[in-house]
Amino acid sequence: MYRSNRNWKAGLIAAMVAGIGVLLSLSVTQAAEPEKSSAKIALGAAVLTPGYPYLYVAQSQGYWDQDGVKVDVLLAQGGAQVLQLLVSGQADVGIVAPETIVLARKEQNLPIKSIASISTIGSFSIRVAAASPINSVSGLKGKNIGVVSLASGIFPYLKARLRENGIDPDKDVTILPVGFGATASTALTTGKVDALVLWRSAFAAIENSGVPLKALPASPWEANQYSLVAVATEERIKSMPETLRRVLRGMAKASDFTAARPAAAAQIFWNAYPNTINKSVDRATAFKNDLSLINAQLTDMGVSLSSSPKPPNRLWGDQTVAAWSNLEDYLVKSGQLKEKMDPGSLFVNDFTKGANDYDHAAIVRAASEFKVEFDPK
Repeated sequence: MYRSNRNWKAGLIAAMVAGIGVLLSLSVTQAAEPEKSSAKIALGAAVLTPGYPYLYVAQSQGYWDQDGVKVDVLLAQGGAQVLQLLVSGQADVGIVAPETIVLARKEQNLPIKSIASISTIGSFSIRVAAASPINSVSGLKGKNIGVVSLASGIFPYLKARLRENGIDPDKDVTILPVGFGATASTALTTGKVDALVLWRSAFAAIENSGVPLKALPASPWEANQYSLVAVATEERIKSMPETLRRVLRGMAKASDFTAARPAAAAQIFWNAYPNTINKSVDRATAFKNDLSLINAQLTDMGVSLSSSPKPPNRLWGDQTVAAWSNLEDYLVKSGQLKEKMDPGSLFVNDFTKGANDYDHAAIVRAASEFKVEFDPK
C-alpha cells in the first residue's frame, strides 16, 4: 500500500498541474553568428550533480555557445513536472525516464516523443543495506520501500519487479517518498525503509557517504533498457528542428569529452560549482567521490558495451525500435500498459546524424589537455 493515497498515475496528473521547476543559472552567452536561437532544457532532478556531465560540460566548454544557441536549464521535481513544462511551452527539451513518456502518451495522449537516447542500459535497481537479511525481491513482501517521489518514473520499474516476484505493489508493500542523497540514506539507515529504489549514480553517492549497500538480483530484461532520454513535443520537433539539433550536438560533444577523460568532467563541475565540493572530507576523497558519480553515468550511457562502437566513434543519441519495444514489454508486464503501442511512434531519429556532425578528435584532444587537480589512473 502507499502511505499516500495517490498511485503513480495520480501523481503524474497532480505534478502536471504543479508549478514549474526552478530556473538554474546555466545560461550561456549567445555567439555572434548569423543564425541565433535559444532553448530551455527541463531536467527531472531537484539539484544538478556531477552525474549530468552532458549538461554542465556542454555549458562550461561553450559547445552550445559555439553553435549559436543560448541554453537555460530548468530543474523540475521529477519527470511528471518536466512534461508539464513541455506541454505548457515553458521548456523545449525534457530529460526524463522513458517510461514517463510512454505512459503519458498512452494515458493522456500527450504529443511528446523521444528525440535522443541518453542512458542506454537500465539504471534503476533495488538495494538494501549490506547487512540486511533481504537477498531477493521476493523478500520485500510486507516491507517499506523508499523511492525518490510518488510521481517518479521509477514506479513502473518497481511495480514490474514486484509483480514478477509475486508481490502486489498496491497491497503487499508500503512505498514511501524519501528523495535521494542524504534523506534517502537516512531513511534506510534509521529503518524507516527496508530498501531503496534509485538510479546508479544516486546509489554511488550514498555509498560515497559511507553507507554500504547490497543490490538485489536484477531481471534479464533490464540489460537492454533505456533509462534516460531527451524528449520534446511534436510541435517543437516540427517548429525548431535546427535548434534541437544544436542542443543535442552540444550534449553529444560533452558526452565525448566526458567519456574520453572523466576526471576532466569532474574538474569542470568543481570549477563551475565550487560551493558543492564536500568539505567534510579531504579534497582528494571529495574528487574521487564526484568522479564515481560521473563513471556511474558513463556506465548508464553504455560506453563499455561491446554491442556498440566505443567513443569517440559512437553515434550519441541513436535509438532503435527494438529497445522501445522492449520497454513496452516490461510496462505491460508491470500492468502499466494494457497493450503495446507502435514503438516507432515513441521516438524520432531525425536529429541523430546532425547532432554527431562535429570534429570528435578535437573534443577528445581538448579533454586530454584539460588541467585537473587530481587525475586517477
